[in-house]
Amino acid sequence: MTLPIPLTRFVGREAELAEAATLLAATRLLTLTGPGGAGKTRLALELASDLAGNFPDGVCFVDLAPLTEGEFVWDQVATTLGITEPGSGRSLSEGVGQYLAERRALIMLDNCEQVVQSAASVTAALLTAAPAIKVLATSREPLGVGGEVTWVVPPLSDGDGVELFTDRARQARPHFSLRERDAEAVRTICRRLDGLPLAIELAATRARAFAPADIAAGLRDRLQLLPAGPRTAPARQATLQASFDWSYDLLSEPERALLRQCSVFAGGFDLEAAIAVCPAAGLDVVGSLVDRSLLVVQDDEHQGGPRYRMLEPVRQFPSPGAATRATRRCWRGWWPQSCRSGWFQDGSPSSAGGWTPLTSGLRIFRPAERHRS
Repeated sequence: MTLPIPLTRFVGREAELAEAATLLAATRLLTLTGPGGAGKTRLALELASDLAGNFPDGVCFVDLAPLTEGEFVWDQVATTLGITEPGSGRSLSEGVGQYLAERRALIMLDNCEQVVQSAASVTAALLTAAPAIKVLATSREPLGVGGEVTWVVPPLSDGDGVELFTDRARQARPHFSLRERDAEAVRTICRRLDGLPLAIELAATRARAFAPADIAAGLRDRLQLLPAGPRTAPARQATLQASFDWSYDLLSEPERALLRQCSVFAGGFDLEAAIAVCPAAGLDVVGSLVDRSLLVVQDDEHQGGPRYRMLEPVRQFPSPGAATRATRRCWRGWWPQSCRSGWFQDGSPSSAGGWTPLTSGLRIFRPAERHRS
C-alpha cells in the first residue's frame, strides 16, 4: 500500500496540516471538503505521508475520480488493496472487510463527490468491519456518515499564496525571482483568485511571458487569462472551467439556478438578501450549495448570523448570462427598500455609526457585467 508521489513541491500549509492531524487523531473518519482547486487531495496526501508511521499496516490511496458509477466503488477499493478473490461464498465487501478486520491502516478515499452515496456506504461498512482503521476522505461535499468530522480546506494565506506562485513561476521560467517591486502584484494575484491553489498555479505559468503586474491587471475582470494546466493533469483540473464544470454537473436544476442567480452578488450576502433577490433561494437549496462547497459561510458579528459569499473564481464561471432578468428585477426592487429600512446600518436608522462595513461587501453588478442580459 503506497501513496502517489507528487511531481511538484508541497508549499506552506503548516497550520492546516497541524489542525487536520489533530482532527484525525480524535476521529475515525475525517473528510476534507472544499471547491474544486482548493488543494484537498494535495493536503490529504501530505497529511497521510506525515502520519504514515502511526499506521503499522500502511496507508492505502483509493482514487475514485475515474468512477462514474457508484456500484464500482467496492471494486476500486479491492483492486487497490490487491484483493482479486474475496474467498469462497463471500461477497467483495465481505472479502475486503475480512482483509482489513485486524489491521491498523489509514484508507484515503480521494474524490468522492461524484459517487458520494456509494462512497458513504462503503466507508460506513469499512469502519464497521475494521475497528482499527481510519478513513481520510476528500470530497466537494460531506459523505454524511455517522461520526464523520468534516473540515473545509481554507484558502491559502497571502504568504503561502505568494510562495506557491513563486515556486510554480520558477518552473515556467527558471530565472524568475520575486523582486520587491513585484511582491505587491503577486499578492494582488493571490487575492483576486481568493487563495485558490489551482488558480494560483495556473496564473504562475503566465510568468513565462508576462510580468506579475501584467498578470494581476489581466485578472481584474476576467479569469480566462488563466491557461490550461499540464497535459498530464486530470481533465477536471486541466482548467478552472473544467474544475467548475465537474461541480456544476453534479448539481440539481434548482441548485444550478440558485448558483447562477447568486452570481449577481460580487460581495457577501445573507439569507434575507438571497431570498429577496434570488427566485430559486430556499433554506434547503442554500444549504445544499454550502455543503457542495460552492457557497462559503462567514460568521458576521454585526448581523448576528451567517453571511455567504462565492469565491471569485466560482462566481465568474456560471456566466455568460448567469443572472436572469427576473433576478436583476428583484435586486433593483430590493436594494432601495433595504436602504430605506436601514438594512445596512448597525441596528437603527438613526444610529451614530451610520453605514457599517457590510456596505462595502455588496458590490453588486460590476460595470463589466451591466451589459449582460
